[in-house]
Amino acid sequence: MNNRFLARIVRTDKRQFLCKLLCPLNGDSEQLVELTFDEIKNLLGQSRNKKTSVVMATALGNLLKNDSSLAIGDYVTVQDEGPVTGYKIMKQYERKNEIFRLLIREQRKKVTAANCDVLVIVSSMSVPSFKRGVVDRMLVRAYQWGMIPYVVFNKMDEYRPSAEASGNLASHWQQYIHLDLFQSEKDEDSAGENSEKNSEEEQQPQTDLLFEWKRLQKMTDLYTFEVSAMDENYRLRYLKDGLTELKAALKGKTALFVGQSGVGKSRLITTLSGGAVDLKSMDVSKVGKGAHTTTWSEIIEVGDFDLVDSPGVRSLSVEDINPNDLISYFPDLAEIATQCKFTNCQHNEKVPGCGFRPYFRDQSTREEAALIISRLDAYQRILGEVSQIPEWQKKW
Repeated sequence: MNNRFLARIVRTDKRQFLCKLLCPLNGDSEQLVELTFDEIKNLLGQSRNKKTSVVMATALGNLLKNDSSLAIGDYVTVQDEGPVTGYKIMKQYERKNEIFRLLIREQRKKVTAANCDVLVIVSSMSVPSFKRGVVDRMLVRAYQWGMIPYVVFNKMDEYRPSAEASGNLASHWQQYIHLDLFQSEKDEDSAGENSEKNSEEEQQPQTDLLFEWKRLQKMTDLYTFEVSAMDENYRLRYLKDGLTELKAALKGKTALFVGQSGVGKSRLITTLSGGAVDLKSMDVSKVGKGAHTTTWSEIIEVGDFDLVDSPGVRSLSVEDINPNDLISYFPDLAEIATQCKFTNCQHNEKVPGCGFRPYFRDQSTREEAALIISRLDAYQRILGEVSQIPEWQKKW
């Protein structure tokens, strides 16, 4: 009787791991060394919708050296060592990617999940209010981790835009010329007066969905969805893709859901599962922050796709990123940056030879410029953050 299996970790509890047995293994314990990640994914696809067992396992000591050793999503060899010892993880396979949180002071990273395909960035178009900066930060992580980003505009049944929030790019151009970063030379003297008015909240008194959608359209392999997790019958009003398309896009994939607390992340997962998975959150409180009951990360099989649910976050730290690498995580800006004359260009209109200068000076392109400049503003904000920590502290 075969007692070894290819398995995937679907939940962790200290030094115990809940593992889904995918298929039995034949031969010696080293058989799967030659299997590629794609071959393992193929075995995973063959096991989907088939009756499989889930077992609790411990792991060999050498697989528990640090917080990055084993995580949900890892593919492993599990061996049944009998009724007394139970199942034991004997081998961990190479990861496609790692989803991690950095602990700068301890100079180590803690892996939350591995081998995920899609980062689903859930945002609210009602309460709590939409936070562009949070979406931009999570997009940086998606590209750093090598994941496909899905941006989900949730609570659309409650979205009531003002007359000014209509996707008018020219109005957004007027907004950005008041930023210190993007001022023309004649306005340099007034830079100090405006610098304190540049908070993200003041820049976005009313969320313009169409503008937020348009500014993401030049991103590589990015998809956007308009949904109401509370109303499955919600009819699309602005975008072409909704809940049905989101379900189809997730087919066969492992998706990590992230977003501020209260944006409806758990409710969306429940809706996507057709009610089969119930991750309850309490009502949004008076201050606009959701009381999230999810306190762990786990992988949940929902029909044709797997969902990774993780605790709600208010922000996503990016302080570990090397400032020199940051532009590569803005694929819509990276191509323009290749036109800069100098490799250490700071990417603003005051730098001679900067590839972004035409977007500040050519009035005929100001509508497209509003989109580019809004993303460049996000880049500069994050660059300021990642530059605060010396580069030598980010190497471990």
